[in-house]
Amino acid sequence: MIAHYPPWHRKAWIANTKRLVHFLTKRMKTYKGVNSGGQYPVDPLNRLRERIKPEELVKHGFPRPKDVQLSRGTDSSGEEAFYVYLVFPNKTPDESLAWKKIEPMVSWVRNLIWTETGAQLWPYVKVRRQKELAGGMA
Repeated sequence: MIAHYPPWHRKAWIANTKRLVHFLTKRMKTYKGVNSGGQYPVDPLNRLRERIKPEELVKHGFPRPKDVQLSRGTDSSGEEAFYVYLVFPNKTPDESLAWKKIEPMVSWVRNLIWTETGAQLWPYVKVRRQKELAGGMA
């Protein structure tokens, strides 16, 4: 349930925001700690690459992309972000890439990134054909 505060309840809103920041910070410290073996630091990018593969997407009932590219960079505001490109073959028909068919997969990828990283960085998920990427990948 989302709480809506009128302007005169600003203190309550600030208190809840501080609690949320504390929770997310604590969660990130746990996540950034060590992997399940307890020996090596966890790399969120590699972990996400393992979870967002064409084979994994097919297991969840989504169309199979030819490739999945995942990187970390900055967005237009200068904030760090994750960039995910779900790359489909050039011959993929427009109907297959219609938003109503692709949206559940895009949402699943975004939610996975939010869950895995503790909502640390914004995920930009883009669906492209090979020829639409820089360099073509053809």
